[in-house]
Amino acid sequence: MNTPSSPAPTTSPPDELLSPAEQRFERRRNTAGLVLGPAILLVLLLVPLGMEPHQQRLLAVLGFVIVMWITEALPIPITSIVGLCLCILLQVPSVESAGDAADVVFGAFSSSTIFLVIGGFLIARAMTVHRLDRRFALWVLALPGVTRSTSRVIIAFGAIAAAISAFVSNSAAAAMLLPIGVGIVRALGPAVTGADSGKRSRFATATMLVIAYGASIGGLLTPIGSTANILGRDLLSEATGREITFAQWSATTAPIVLPMFVAMCLITLWLNRPETRRLRTAASYVAEQRQSLGRMSRGERNTTCAFVLAVLCWIGPSALALVVGQESASYESVAGRLDEGVVAVVAAALLFVLPVDWRARRFTLSWTEAAKIDWGTVLLVGAGLSLGTLMKDTGLAKVIGESMAAATGVSSLFTSPCSPWSSRCSSRRPPATPPASASSCRSWCRSRPRSACPRRSPRSRRSSAPPTASCCRCPPRRTRSSTARAWCRSPG
Repeated sequence: MNTPSSPAPTTSPPDELLSPAEQRFERRRNTAGLVLGPAILLVLLLVPLGMEPHQQRLLAVLGFVIVMWITEALPIPITSIVGLCLCILLQVPSVESAGDAADVVFGAFSSSTIFLVIGGFLIARAMTVHRLDRRFALWVLALPGVTRSTSRVIIAFGAIAAAISAFVSNSAAAAMLLPIGVGIVRALGPAVTGADSGKRSRFATATMLVIAYGASIGGLLTPIGSTANILGRDLLSEATGREITFAQWSATTAPIVLPMFVAMCLITLWLNRPETRRLRTAASYVAEQRQSLGRMSRGERNTTCAFVLAVLCWIGPSALALVVGQESASYESVAGRLDEGVVAVVAAALLFVLPVDWRARRFTLSWTEAAKIDWGTVLLVGAGLSLGTLMKDTGLAKVIGESMAAATGVSSLFTSPCSPWSSRCSSRRPPATPPASASSCRSWCRSRPRSACPRRSPRSRRSSAPPTASCCRCPPRRTRSSTARAWCRSPG
């Protein structure tokens, strides 16, 4: 189950994994951050920018945090906490005392989103400890026909990575699949890998790429698939005042994820066409690996139960809303109790209760194993929620958005700056007098109420007279924008 996880690690790779040149680059990058971070903080604090004081202070903190995140002069989680402390020291929240400021800034850590992250990480940890994710991957590869073709194996690896990363961290999903992919590539022999020719294997390259790309794409499918999903959904809900449920998020992103996955597979196979199309030894390797896992253990069954319970409770309120409606008392009662953070924590708590060996008092997950989850990401999520809330409360988000709109000349993704429906026009309603040209007439009619756009009579249809209000009509409902639909429904 993942959770949030972002493919990017929260710390720099250890020095022993870097080449000497990479180590030199890391040292220079860290040193640059130690200099640029404080410098940008001071510049943005002291230079007049025409903003409110609270907005300018928050902008300075954001500049400092972003530079330190990019350069990793400090570990990313520590930078996040330091940024929140700077918000308190600089009195960014519009409150009277430092104590109140601390409550406002650190209040984001009491959000149920934080507990959703922690609960998801604990379930993902149990899946890794009991190798449930590996069993699922081998089960998919053992499906009939998958291991007969190199292309099918490559697509299967991408699908497995996408499916697992929807609930497990993207980096964990890729790390779990990597040894399986390497094992299959090695088991295929020189005829497929091209080892005899001394050239790199296109099949091996495609396999590794789809694992990485598939994990990144699949992480978009569910709210807990990536840290960015959790932060974005929470900030959208706060800005709009409307909750985005687990099922609503998945239903919205599924039409995006599927075409992205198909395109990724096609492009990868086109650029890295496998040396051969048929496989003979992959099936035996997968069967051997599945046999080494043995029968499903008690820990795997317990983890599966906790995972299924969490998913059912996450999508349950949305399913109930389809039956009884979101305005019903039943839905409100169930949705109020089955908060996603509560569900994640309860499902994770079951892992500490369901026994693996009752006599030895060994349970599905121990605290020693649970403590190994990525607590740095938990701090990062809390800091992101807090900074996002401060940007909204201080008005900095609105200032930045309006500045970008003014600089680019775009006020909407769907309307041009001089559209009648744009806020930059002097009037939101189009002219009352119909234009003279037929093309302009059609545009004019799209925004007029039906009473002002009667259908043309058969006679006027054959007439070549200039268009007037009597020859215009509102376009079909499916072709009108939401604003035009509202206009056409309005009286007069």
